[in-house]
Amino acid sequence: MEATIQSPVVTDYNTKLQRLEIVKQDPQTMNVIAQRVADGETLREIAGIWEIPFGGLQLWIMSDRERFELYENALKARADEEVHQAIKISDDEYCRNDDGTVMKNSDGMPILKDTTRSRLQVKTRLSVAKMWDAKRFGIQAAKEERKVPTGTAGIGEVVKVLSEAFRQMDLKKSGETVDAEIVKEVKI
Repeated sequence: MEATIQSPVVTDYNTKLQRLEIVKQDPQTMNVIAQRVADGETLREIAGIWEIPFGGLQLWIMSDRERFELYENALKARADEEVHQAIKISDDEYCRNDDGTVMKNSDGMPILKDTTRSRLQVKTRLSVAKMWDAKRFGIQAAKEERKVPTGTAGIGEVVKVLSEAFRQMDLKKSGETVDAEIVKEVKI
């Protein structure tokens, strides 16, 4: 009879696969994952804490449209938080402790932030927010907010268009003929 040696790695992986099957059977699993992702955890971190294979968890989420939409919505919620964090980082000029108090050097003076690092943190957060919620934070969202045509004259053209739109609106209120194309172009 030939003896087989079972690797501790294989045993550990089999245990993780068994845990994954248990996690997949729980009807609350996806809600918990979505909440944790929205709160800032990654799928890899969640899998590590639950001691289940990351790839298996990710494939399970991606294999079902409802689960994947819930995951995407969690990322959109997180994108919103990333934008708020970017604002805080850019507004604050001082380094802070975990409790929010301003860090001070040995002379008792506040320590200024490294602006290069802060700029990178802001840029990273905004880039991720664009990926996770392109509709609100992506390039298309920015384009849709700028519906007023600027032409080649720049800001002067905007002022002219707005002036004409307000004049047309005043004409409409008084019952006179209105150029519908001008009013339609400018959303007020």
